[in-house]
Amino acid sequence: MLDIQTKHNSYHHLVKLELATAMTAALPDVKSLKKWEDAFQYPLPQVRQLERQLQTELSSNKMKLRGLVGCVIP
Repeated sequence: MLDIQTKHNSYHHLVKLELATAMTAALPDVKSLKKWEDAFQYPLPQVRQLERQLQTELSSNKMKLRGLVGCVIP
């Protein structure tokens, strides 16, 4: 039983370490990416943050365009 608990604790320590490392890695500027493949050179948490940034910018640009054109954009 002790062996299973030790492995369990080691696994959780490793996961926490990986998460901490991923969170401290610098997030690239979305506008600095030249190709879509460039985003996937980063760890998955950074890729997800990039996706959120792009979704936010897309929503903002959509609202700006809607204001300029004056119609509903789906």
